Amino acid sequence: MTPAPLQATLHAMHARLPGPDGQRFAEAFRHGSMSVELYAPQGHDPQQPHLQDELYVVASGHGTFLRDQERIAFQAGDVLFVPAGMLHRFEQFSDDFQTWVIFWGPRGGEAVGQHLDYTLRPAQPHEAPQLETLLRQYGPNPWNYLPDEGVRQHFAELAAGQAEALLACTPEGEVAGFVTWLSRHPDAERRAREPHSAYIGEALVLPAHAGKGLGGALLRAVRDRLLAAGQGPLYIERHEENAASAGMMRQAGFVPLLTFDDPVRRRHGSKRTTECVYPAPDA
Repeated sequence: MTPAPLQATLHAMHARLPGPDGQRFAEAFRHGSMSVELYAPQGHDPQQPHLQDELYVVASGHGTFLRDQERIAFQAGDVLFVPAGMLHRFEQFSDDFQTWVIFWGPRGGEAVGQHLDYTLRPAQPHEAPQLETLLRQYGPNPWNYLPDEGVRQHFAELAAGQAEALLACTPEGEVAGFVTWLSRHPDAERRAREPHSAYIGEALVLPAHAGKGLGGALLRAVRDRLLAAGQGPLYIERHEENAASAGMMRQAGFVPLLTFDDPVRRRHGSKRTTECVYPAPDA
């Protein structure tokens, strides 16, 4: 394998900007999962969440950096970290701003729970009854809407191959958590407008495995599978006040789209639902 170049200079990389189609970034080199770019936006930063973890090493300039819901001031010499899938952008930056960008690691990032030796695999149709039992046992809480008939229908779709699920399993083969989805959005009007849209349904991590980043790792893995299959936008819903789900969705790059009164499904707190979206790659 040919090794990556030894050096990339700021002067030489800056001379390559803008690119042939006006791009404000240029790749210096890559090696394995790692790649290095120079990024120099002008006026505003239009970037979307990325599929790998990344570091920014600010080469020149200053401004404000937004990551998730945090804003900080930055200047030349600073190093900024962004986990895979997290919303971020540079704001109010100086005209001379440019930064090195280093991407590395697996799609979806090096999740907190990754070292715990869980195996992610697609569910098989015959496993639908087991997953339904787990959801009925561990899923109910004030934030979740789990009507008996709706749950039964969803897992019947899984058993019939009309829905899919990704499992996280322990080394002993026991299910530690799962995420389900529909590759065709259930709303006909949305399908007509966005024929490749998908809907993420249930997400569950069993109590013995909670707090290890497993839910986020599953959601990011499902997101990557759908995007790789050409699906998008991707939609998911939560109770407006469900902070744990909100954080997991933000870290996977899902952003709130709208919040609406939903007293039938949300019987506690604000009684409102927030719909979140991960835009299609070309959106």
